[in-house]
Amino acid sequence: MSEPEFRITIIRILAGVKTRLESLSAEIKEVKANQDEVKNVITELQPLMDATVARMDEAEQRISDIEDKLMEKNEAEEKREIKAKEHDLRIRETSDSLKRNNIRIIEVPEEEERGIGVEGLCEQIIAENFPNLGKDTDTKIQEAWRTPIRVNKNRPSTRCIIVKFTKYSGQERIMKAAREKKSLTYKGRQIRFAADLSTETWQARKE
Repeated sequence: MSEPEFRITIIRILAGVKTRLESLSAEIKEVKANQDEVKNVITELQPLMDATVARMDEAEQRISDIEDKLMEKNEAEEKREIKAKEHDLRIRETSDSLKRNNIRIIEVPEEEERGIGVEGLCEQIIAENFPNLGKDTDTKIQEAWRTPIRVNKNRPSTRCIIVKFTKYSGQERIMKAAREKKSLTYKGRQIRFAADLSTETWQARKE
């Protein structure tokens, strides 16, 4: 290659480098411009982002407060339920304690007590089924009555008889004898003996 050709080649290379440098400079300026634009957008969005974060924090705090209140409410409800159950249990225990001397005689036909009274009827039933206990002082009857007091004409079943003994030992001896005999009758009719417990106690025993 001659010297003139060499110089021309160098000049062309330098011209190409210059052009490339100018292009790179323009690209750098464009990138910087884009960066400035992005920064401006970020700057403009920052207050909105801060406000959004603040609202989210506030919402989270409200949710936390609501959850705390719900928890407190549930705990209060549970305490009320526990107290109500304890109250019902005390009432049930008191009721059962007051009835501990009682038994129920079931399926005795109506009007059988006519002329002898309910107590006299119960004495006959006990004498028929437990002749050895009829004269026992522990099994002395304090009082006896039909329940409910009034006859419901729309209810075909007979009213049961409540028998209250003077001593709890009398109730125990009669119920023990009834369990051992199993089949109880009055004038040939099947009857049943049961403890005089509250409805809630019977339900609890079934469960």
